[in-house]
Amino acid sequence: MGVIVEVKYFNSFWLKKVCRVTDWAKNVVPDWPGVTPTPPGYPSFPFGSNPLHGPSVEGEFAPTSPIGEDGYQAAWFVEEMRIKGGFNNTAIDLGVKAYIVDEKRNQEHLLNSLIYSGVYNSRTGINQTNVFSVGEDITKSVDPINGSIQRLYAEDTNLIVFQENKVSRALIDKDTIYTTEGGTQTQAANRVIGQIVPFLGEYGISKNPESFAVYGYRKYFTDRYRGAVLRLSRDGITEISSYGMSDYFRDHLAEINDDFRTIEIGNGYILSNYLGAANDVLKYILVITLNNECDVEIGSQLWWDNAGVWETGGTVIGIWGTGPQYWLFLNEHANVGMISGTQIKFQTITKSQIIGGWDIHSKNFVVSLQENSQLHMDEKVNNTVIEDKYYTVSFDENINGWTSFHSYKPNFLGSLKNKYYSFYNSGLFEHYDETTPNNRGLYYSTNPTDRVASSITFVFNPNASISKNFKTINYEGSNGWRCDYFTSGITGPMPVAVGSSTWTDLQDVVNVVPSYEEGIYIDSGGVKHRAGFHKKENKYYANLVKPSNSIPEPGQIINRGITGIKGYFATVQLSTDDVTDSGGMKELFSVASEYVVSSK
Repeated sequence: MGVIVEVKYFNSFWLKKVCRVTDWAKNVVPDWPGVTPTPPGYPSFPFGSNPLHGPSVEGEFAPTSPIGEDGYQAAWFVEEMRIKGGFNNTAIDLGVKAYIVDEKRNQEHLLNSLIYSGVYNSRTGINQTNVFSVGEDITKSVDPINGSIQRLYAEDTNLIVFQENKVSRALIDKDTIYTTEGGTQTQAANRVIGQIVPFLGEYGISKNPESFAVYGYRKYFTDRYRGAVLRLSRDGITEISSYGMSDYFRDHLAEINDDFRTIEIGNGYILSNYLGAANDVLKYILVITLNNECDVEIGSQLWWDNAGVWETGGTVIGIWGTGPQYWLFLNEHANVGMISGTQIKFQTITKSQIIGGWDIHSKNFVVSLQENSQLHMDEKVNNTVIEDKYYTVSFDENINGWTSFHSYKPNFLGSLKNKYYSFYNSGLFEHYDETTPNNRGLYYSTNPTDRVASSITFVFNPNASISKNFKTINYEGSNGWRCDYFTSGITGPMPVAVGSSTWTDLQDVVNVVPSYEEGIYIDSGGVKHRAGFHKKENKYYANLVKPSNSIPEPGQIINRGITGIKGYFATVQLSTDDVTDSGGMKELFSVASEYVVSSK
């Protein structure tokens, strides 16, 4: 209701909004400390022995005020500006506010700025790591044109800042002074982060801080924006991908992207939506089939996608099965809300990665390029599941070259106390473990069928401009090596037939050469023969047989008169077999081939 308030000519009044009230029945009242009288019309609530009341003023009070558009009722009060309302008495002003309420609560991302807190002193117990004083200069920004800060690395008294397109060094507790002679000097400064000095070269870490690795004074990282693998050391930034691998990294780094995608890691169905045994502790039984991307250790909670994201809310109290199919038992708190037979699809989110790490055992920098395929893993082409591509390679500082390709796909790499480790699906694995016999070629598995063969590729190119006929292959080393292929250079394109418009590349090839033990066969007379490598004076050798004379089955004798391939050069790959001491050590010292100059 409206009221009339008498106002003296020398005074002023404020109309103050004290609080917003949604439900007076919930004992929400205006907060006016120090005033005890109850205003007219104020509702009585059971506030206990020490009730809180509003000021005793006349006017429209909150219980009868209209409800605003936001659905709230407001409590309004009239306050005099001068003390006691007297002439020339002290007037009350708003004064200085202790804080300002920011009505615009938008989150702000300072992607190119650094901020630091107070200090932590373990001796005195002072901990100011959660103190960020606005009265001090505690921020430092780098040039935003070089992108966001992706990685920080503290080295001695400097801080190395990796942006997307630049690498800089921030001085700590000191500044750089440039002399008139062009030199530099450092002096102590009164701020933690001093001057930021960029390294020479337009290189950055892109958006792949996971590629960073460090050993000694060398730092390694990738810049996929520029298709380069880089090393930062005392002589600055060096592009180590240019050591014979520039086109390789150019092509594969271009396939790395920042896109996220959903892949299926398993599927299944609800076998039973209720089981009344064992005091009703079991409520659901899930039958799921997992692929190689999912760990058997599923955890205490389950998530899946079936026309939306569902969560059990219950706990897995039992897992049964040997894989790839498992039975999961959920407790009574599970709230799946589905009937028996409901199909379930388990999914996860993934993106491309470039994992870098230092192999302290072999003193190599290892980088794994893990491409995020544009196709989902549950999509099939010709009934074949599309897998993600990955390439794990290592760089050796001693020869300034890339030495090996590896057959494992890590989630994280690192070395600790002279041991090299990698993580995969939440598991920690030690490499170069000699305590378990015959474990070579097994990565993240103990199943011998998952063993990966080691291989070495050579190029034979003596007398480069002369056409040759390669007749044999021989090697010095351990037993157990086989020749996967021995091929000449590609000559073409050539028509597949006379007058044909279809063209193909021609390449001379030979049969696979089995290892010494792999090539054993028995003829019909019970005599043992070898179709692969032969051993003579601790050297293994074999003839190169063309495909028209295939490797003999037991009881079959081949024609060894037709051997060799022709070409200017030949590409050869030797790999370990699964027959000779599987998983054991196999050494290879040298590989050679006997050839003659071609007469045609």
